Amino acid sequence: MDKDLLNDLDDAIKHCEEKEREQALNGCFACAEEHKQLAEWLKELKSFKEGQKSRKDFIETVLSVAVTFELDELDVALYLVERGIKLDDFKYNDDRYNYFKEFFEVHGLLKGAENG
Repeated sequence: MDKDLLNDLDDAIKHCEEKEREQALNGCFACAEEHKQLAEWLKELKSFKEGQKSRKDFIETVLSVAVTFELDELDVALYLVERGIKLDDFKYNDDRYNYFKEFFEVHGLLKGAENG
């Protein structure tokens, strides 16, 4: 496990929690809520990195962040593939599996996302 990454995640979580409190004190409750949610996602990512969360949980966290922040689908797919997520990791949900299979095929990512 890359200790620098975990330290960076700890720092990012701490920063988000500090910003959440700061924004709440300033009356910007929407910003405070966004920082709170981001801290929760970072905690989930840290759990995955430490081996405490399943690949399914990791995928769902990444997809949740992507939807909330309206991230580019190709960037999200590349991020998942770069982190070792394979097409079969989506088999817990037929709709997700079929969507990502087609998406990976269209964008030439299927080779990097195939199991084996």
